[in-house]
Amino acid sequence: MKPLIHPSHPSLSGCAVAGLIALAASGCVTTEDTLVLGNPTAPLTFGGYASAPGATVELYAFDRSTDDWEPKPLATTIADNTPFTYGGRTIYSWNLTTTLIDNDDPSSLCRLSPRCTLAESSIRVQFREVDGDHNPLLTFDKGGITCTAKKVNDGADLYAAAWECKGEIFDELSIPVIL
Repeated sequence: MKPLIHPSHPSLSGCAVAGLIALAASGCVTTEDTLVLGNPTAPLTFGGYASAPGATVELYAFDRSTDDWEPKPLATTIADNTPFTYGGRTIYSWNLTTTLIDNDDPSSLCRLSPRCTLAESSIRVQFREVDGDHNPLLTFDKGGITCTAKKVNDGADLYAAAWECKGEIFDELSIPVIL
């Protein structure tokens, strides 16, 4: 089973349900069910949980020109050393702030289009726990995180609940970009 990450509606940030995850996104517009990035160069803050204290968590972006994940992480962070127990599992929080498109790096536009041009599209990202058992980390839509929290509140193990509530695409986030 895998730890969790989820782009959460800002009103859910920090609440117990999203003790699973929170995303506070500067420069973003959110609705109840979607996250839309209006400025692809705006910084985004992601957060989640790793399985070990001090674990390294890396963010990878998908390169549409090569149709593969970029070989180097876009950003890296370290999980906290303070444990958090939820659903019978001990997990460790992490946060990471980065931009998905860098004005000083033209190749970052390949995250938007195969021709590496500014385009209305979506940016695919994936989170990996270095040297961990959980690669890539699970991702959830709003329904998945609500489902997981309900199952945990009803006594289910966190990992079992998360696996049961994951969506069809559960190993990456696809963030729409509207220009």
